[in-house]
Amino acid sequence: MDYRQDRLYPAFVHRELAVSWLAIASLLGGRHRWDLRQGRFTVLEFGCGHGLNLIFNAAAHPDAQFFGIDFHPSHVARATTQARELGLSNVQFAVADLRDFTEGPPDRGPCRLWPEAYDLVLAHGIACWVDADTRQALLEAASHNLQPGGLFYCSYNTYPGWLSRSPLQMLALELGLLSGHNTSEASLQQATAWLQELLGDGDTHTSPLGRFHPELRTALQALSKAPGTYLLGEYQATHEPLYVGPMHRACAQAGLTHVGSATLPELFPQMLDPIRTAWVAQARHPALQEILFDLAISQSFRWRPKAWCKSPGTPTPA
Repeated sequence: MDYRQDRLYPAFVHRELAVSWLAIASLLGGRHRWDLRQGRFTVLEFGCGHGLNLIFNAAAHPDAQFFGIDFHPSHVARATTQARELGLSNVQFAVADLRDFTEGPPDRGPCRLWPEAYDLVLAHGIACWVDADTRQALLEAASHNLQPGGLFYCSYNTYPGWLSRSPLQMLALELGLLSGHNTSEASLQQATAWLQELLGDGDTHTSPLGRFHPELRTALQALSKAPGTYLLGEYQATHEPLYVGPMHRACAQAGLTHVGSATLPELFPQMLDPIRTAWVAQARHPALQEILFDLAISQSFRWRPKAWCKSPGTPTPA
């Protein structure tokens, strides 16, 4: 697993990781009613970073218990300090490898006293930041650690929307390798500058690359304002955006059932214009509809909860 520990990743809060948001999203999808156990539920987050999402959830749900692991000791130290300063006793953090959770326990190191199963498992973005073996371990760990009927939130960068950014990732990596290392801030800056020069302003000069990937120019402008540590994560060598079809099959192999999107409008594909609505609807199989939907909107990022159910009567696989 290629995981950078030479710098801190930026801290972000995402509404889609709020417990109440996910409960509403799964209910609106019409496929799953998530039991919050009268507020006494448990949550595990893989790759929790600075822990802000768990901290906000812990403050909002004092009767629930929250647990987060990350590979970066400084991330965990900051998260632990913030939780302590806020007086939150219902959230814990530990430095651990998600692969330690694929079988369980008997020994999870610093997590050995944590619950053996959780009502909600979170994994924001990391599915496309790791290699294929680690990604499969992530899905197996989520499946193994979920209560029956629990919810797994897994977001990831996806094609086709990410195709326009692929030239930047490729060029930044090649420049980094020629300098004797992996993708770096310097190689990202050089790649961005070269691509902007090639693309031009779009009015007086348009290259073939610009014609085939018109979104690249806009993406480069937006990325110029992003923190370098964020860009290094997004454009590292192992970063691999995913098509939804293979991801659905991998989740099914791990025993996970698709129940919907945490992006609420995506729960209602009929909100597209009539032409695209009809085009998506021609697929009778729900999984194929997901593929057509991503193509119809040129999806670049998926906020997708999954549910893993051991008992009959809970949602029908999609």
